[in-house]
Amino acid sequence: MSNGTLDPNELSQSIQTIELFEGVTQSQPLDYQSLEILKEEYSKLNRTADVIRTAKRIAFAFEELGQFSSAILEYETVLQRCPDEPEALERLARLRPAQTPAPGGASSMAGTPGPSPALFFETVTAYQRTAALKAAIELDLFTAMAQAPATAASIATQCQASARGTRILCDYLTVLGFLTKSGDHYALTPDSALFLNRKSPAYAGGTLEFLLSGEMKGAFDHLAAAVRKGGVGQSDLGTVAPAHPVWISFARTMAPLMVPASAALAGLIPSDQSRPVKVLDISASHGAWGLAFAKQNPQAQIVALDWKPVLEVASEHARAAGVADRFSTIIGSAFEVDFGGDYDVILFPNFLHHFNTADCVRLLKKARAALRPGGAVVIVEFIPNPDRVTPPAAAGFSLVMLATTPEGDAYTCAEFSDMLAQAGFNPPTQHPLPASPNVALIAQK
Repeated sequence: MSNGTLDPNELSQSIQTIELFEGVTQSQPLDYQSLEILKEEYSKLNRTADVIRTAKRIAFAFEELGQFSSAILEYETVLQRCPDEPEALERLARLRPAQTPAPGGASSMAGTPGPSPALFFETVTAYQRTAALKAAIELDLFTAMAQAPATAASIATQCQASARGTRILCDYLTVLGFLTKSGDHYALTPDSALFLNRKSPAYAGGTLEFLLSGEMKGAFDHLAAAVRKGGVGQSDLGTVAPAHPVWISFARTMAPLMVPASAALAGLIPSDQSRPVKVLDISASHGAWGLAFAKQNPQAQIVALDWKPVLEVASEHARAAGVADRFSTIIGSAFEVDFGGDYDVILFPNFLHHFNTADCVRLLKKARAALRPGGAVVIVEFIPNPDRVTPPAAAGFSLVMLATTPEGDAYTCAEFSDMLAQAGFNPPTQHPLPASPNVALIAQK
């Protein structure tokens, strides 16, 4: 969609998104996910120079993070738009070996690195990064140093750990980018202060209960079997088995991370505050997506659909938000239960990726039948670009689906648009969500 086809509201929203993410990426220049959102918005407005500038920022972020293959791909996209762009040419020359060997086997470009096993060793030892972060969270290391920079000895005292062990762990966390070091004092980065301090409302450390659970890690222990089979290798249904217990820990730990994105989503959909508005939250989990509508509109009635143990968590969150009197539940499988009807909005937050396209269309048709005229369906998903290898977080999610589900995938915008069309919806609008790799697709009945 180009500037010429954006309506005034979409144009205003795109400009606001650019202003927001320019600010975010100035303070966090290595946040490539926010940079990807920024690039997409510039592309919508046909601001080619800004697209190229942002693409170079993304590539540089990948370089700094050691993701050299992704950096190369991003610089190549720059050269597709501007073949003579000097900085991209120079960076590529440093990042990849020469395409043509010079006489005697020497590189044809001075200074160009030759083949290296670095990526192999970085990848095969990545478990060490996970273990270091997990140890720091278990020790409450980030919380211990939240008030001010501190020495290893001081941090060790607060964490009830050895000074030697704390120093080595803090140095490693500094190498990874979770801490900074000046002299013998360590300090939190802005990201660590917000997401790894247990006293922060956006604390993400609790997500380890889900992300490092036996069910999730175990699925990847059987990845070769999943590749051979074309779906989850450790069981028949993986995480889509009825009432799978892994979703209880997901509901309990993921809610804080969803707050900015869910609030932004609720703001994207105008609602009539003069009458009760019905919102169906399918696979509600923690309930954050639906509850955001209840918080923004005192007339909103939220219906959450999920398995009973998960809905108990969502109900706790509804009571904590003070909206329990406008919160009800439907227990069971979205494929089997009766949705009811006359909904203004039906939400599919991070749910459709678990299923094949035919099942997704079946659910979308069922949702359309439950919407009132003019109602909207909202899909919140990890959406890769058409090349299916960028942006990394969304593109890489396909592997999670391969390992944990029989037929799930990370679908592109075009694929979701086709599903929606088959279900009878109008073409969707696409909206990046703040502080999240998720994208919202909104389609009217």
